[in-house]
Amino acid sequence: EGFFLELRVDIDMTDINTPVLNIVSGDNYIESQFYILGNKNKKFKVYQASWIVEYPTMNWDKCSVEITGEVKGWMGTLPFSKVKIQTKWEALSSTDVLEVELFDDPNNITVISCTKINDTFRAVKMEVDICESASNAPNQILPNYNTHSHHNRPAGIGDRELSIEQIFKDAGIKLETNISNRIDDSAPSFKEWSIAELYDAMIEHFNRLSNRPQWELWGLLAGRYDKASTAGIMFDTLERRGFTVFRNHNWFKDLYEENNPVAQAYAMRDFLFTWVHETGHAFNFEHSWEKETPNALSWMNYPSNYDDSNGRNSFWDNFKFRFDDDELLHLRHGDRSKVIMGGSGFGMDEHEGYFKELYYDVVGELPIKFDIFSKPTFDYLEPVHVELRIKNLYNSNIPINENIHPEYDNVQLIIQHPNGNIKKYHPIVKQFASNSIRNLEPVNTVIAGSDRYSTEIFIYYGKDGFYFDTPGIYKVKAVFDFNGIPIPSNIIQFRIGYPTTNKEENLAQDYFGDDVGISLYMNGSQSPNLHSAMQTLLEVQDSVTSKAVSTRLSALLLDSIARPFHQIDGNARALKQVYKGDIAEAIKMSDKGLTFYQNRRHNHKQKHKYNNLGYANLVKARAVYLSEMDEKEQAKQELRTLRGDLSNRFVNESVLKALDNKIKAV
Repeated sequence: EGFFLELRVDIDMTDINTPVLNIVSGDNYIESQFYILGNKNKKFKVYQASWIVEYPTMNWDKCSVEITGEVKGWMGTLPFSKVKIQTKWEALSSTDVLEVELFDDPNNITVISCTKINDTFRAVKMEVDICESASNAPNQILPNYNTHSHHNRPAGIGDRELSIEQIFKDAGIKLETNISNRIDDSAPSFKEWSIAELYDAMIEHFNRLSNRPQWELWGLLAGRYDKASTAGIMFDTLERRGFTVFRNHNWFKDLYEENNPVAQAYAMRDFLFTWVHETGHAFNFEHSWEKETPNALSWMNYPSNYDDSNGRNSFWDNFKFRFDDDELLHLRHGDRSKVIMGGSGFGMDEHEGYFKELYYDVVGELPIKFDIFSKPTFDYLEPVHVELRIKNLYNSNIPINENIHPEYDNVQLIIQHPNGNIKKYHPIVKQFASNSIRNLEPVNTVIAGSDRYSTEIFIYYGKDGFYFDTPGIYKVKAVFDFNGIPIPSNIIQFRIGYPTTNKEENLAQDYFGDDVGISLYMNGSQSPNLHSAMQTLLEVQDSVTSKAVSTRLSALLLDSIARPFHQIDGNARALKQVYKGDIAEAIKMSDKGLTFYQNRRHNHKQKHKYNNLGYANLVKARAVYLSEMDEKEQAKQELRTLRGDLSNRFVNESVLKALDNKIKAV
């Protein structure tokens, strides 16, 4: 267990077609394992950060080289600022070991031994699925182009066979392609792909796979797109993990012309270019002109964009079938989170600052799965809550702490705002508490659901104010500290709606104040110091047209309405009751919320699981107060109705059993 380093040393030539960049870079991991007596260990490592030495000093000797330099982290700070690497010429051997020293000063040195594993800098697997309409000719499905097969070529270029794999090997990347499935697209009703069909195909594919960043991508060779000019598409909405090439595009029509080798070579060259271009987008490459290099001789340019005074051939007369130097730097040594499929978004600036927690991801098997869920849409002024869920992936019980919340410093939340800015969520309270242990049953347990634990947390307001006060699209990711190991969640996306009435806009002026935010965070407060804020919340709850806002606020404020409130008397130095508490008023206020949840059960479009926790929490709270009012039969009836509704939504058996116990306890 401990520190793990993936090191890339780019200082000597391994192939005449692979340029040397004279750069050293690395990815830091925490390496660990999880062990339960009588079971096989689960080993895994969690990515932390990437770094680079752009101008290393190299002291060459007859049989060795010493590399030193200043370390630059791509995001945040690192526990070291300098590196020293000692290697020998035997580095060409697969058994060679490099000694690496990472340090800030001579008294704080971390020494690591790195064993050479490859002649390339990164390795990627690409699964390729083929539509039947795209597999008829030529014999090979993926492109294979001879550099001398067409007369438009740079002077002095070598005679070579180029495949997608070879192109990326030249760039320092090991790309393993695997033709996986044949897709029958011969249905009489199907003519060409639409964007909706392609997106659905991508979603269906990736729903079967892990949602975390991985060095894997999917290429679909399809027939024809409904926009005839399109030869390929990359889906950035799926974090750069999949793309499509359209085999029946006009560029590739002469792939069939075996009797016209020049035309066939021209088409094969375009076919190869399209595949490499779309694969390049999956590595987070922009088009050449987007990065203000319109005349770049790169796979990421359009040949037609290059100095067209002599027509398209001017590009091919100069293009040496390689990426430009900036792209090579990114591929080999760029921030891992910006290069890996499923990492950061398309075209993000390599030098922007990001929280490293946003790009934590796991390599290997974990004992637990950590997920975050939310509604897809929140109405304007609606408090934002998210669900956090931990699921056991092991074949034995796993104890967890039920106190899962940023207040305990065991959960971190990263929020991307509609304008692209990224913030870390900071609660306004920190708690030091004893653990509340729950044993998660083994995976595939007899009682469905007993292998997981869910909790709903409020993230609408925190130390930095309101995090979701602007309408638009937000993204949120969570990281859970599991026994000292950061476990990342999926990334969720939801929309904050716009105000629908002038009244909502006017209320917003008071609503988005700190006093109201603090009152929301505390589930309401009867403090005289927050009286105005509480009145604002009650007015919003009572008068907005949005039932979702009214429901969430009524549930959130329930306790503060029902329970007494005491304040220290400054003169007597004693607590005095300043609010008596009104259970009947609290129940009355929450009636609308109960009706809202129960009415949604009759609309099949509204049977979304994201309502379940909110609905259950409201009914459980009402049951407590109804019992206190000696309305136990009503409390039981509401719990029974809740159970029936959740059963109809196919919630897990463990949830229903817990409700049965609660009904008996009333």
